[in-house]
Amino acid sequence: MERRRIEQRILYRSFAPKRWDFIKSHICQGGRKLKRKMKIILTYILLSVIFCSSCGDKSRSVAVNTSYEPPEESFCEITALDLDTGEEGAKEVAFSEEDGVCDITEGGTYVLKGDYEGQVRIDAKEYPVHLILENARVKSYHGPALHILSASKVVLTAKEGTENEFQDSPDYGQAGDANGCIYSETDVSINGTGSLLIYGNKKSALSTKGCVKVLEGKIGVQSKKDGIRANDGIFLSPEELEVKSEGNGIVTRKSGKDGKGFLEACGGKISVVAGKNAVLSAGDLFIRDCSLTLKGILSDYSCEGELKIQKGCIANE
Repeated sequence: MERRRIEQRILYRSFAPKRWDFIKSHICQGGRKLKRKMKIILTYILLSVIFCSSCGDKSRSVAVNTSYEPPEESFCEITALDLDTGEEGAKEVAFSEEDGVCDITEGGTYVLKGDYEGQVRIDAKEYPVHLILENARVKSYHGPALHILSASKVVLTAKEGTENEFQDSPDYGQAGDANGCIYSETDVSINGTGSLLIYGNKKSALSTKGCVKVLEGKIGVQSKKDGIRANDGIFLSPEELEVKSEGNGIVTRKSGKDGKGFLEACGGKISVVAGKNAVLSAGDLFIRDCSLTLKGILSDYSCEGELKIQKGCIANE
């Protein structure tokens, strides 16, 4: 029995160092793996902090003047035609069911009312078009619901007491450069005390290469891309404007050269929820005499030009 115990001790002593070396090597390997994991985690945290900091700075990259005196005149010129809501001499739009397109090829005042499954297309060359909306609901199956190819200006009037709606199509196959439910090559103004809903089911809701002026009414915008998008500038003074978009909420794209690319909000109640920037201006950004609630994933507001915000205008600050 004693001999067996001695043999076991000898065997244990010969095996123990090897076992300890085996355990120690695994501990060292585990330590190295743990160190590598910790380095990766710390690097990720550091990059996240830097990224978040840069995002926060981006939305307020220019000095904010919160006590400036509002200018006597608007940065954007408002003409008599922009404010016109009259129906004198108006023609009722005759919907076409043959090719799903209703064409307006002459300047003048038109009344659009009732339901229409198709596209309203304006090609009036250098003449202005005034479109009075009277419980109009236009749903397109091929690109924009309202496609403005040419006109000196298009004015949309949401008639008092009416509810109006435009919806685009997921199919933009033959729509060319058009990128919005209401798409225009020229300036678009919206007035009237009725309501207007614009749904960009595929692209932006309201998009123009000119200016957008929202002067009255209760306007609702929902879009897969940008809510309201304009190259030359945007002027906002609605009764109410609500924008929900997966892209930018309200955005201008042209640089601030010659005053273009400006964005001015100077009246009404405006709410924007956006998957990117709530308000993004390629030029100057002026906010005064209004109430804004802005929520953007990248920034609540940002501009590349001068930034002036009257104190108390942005409700969520």
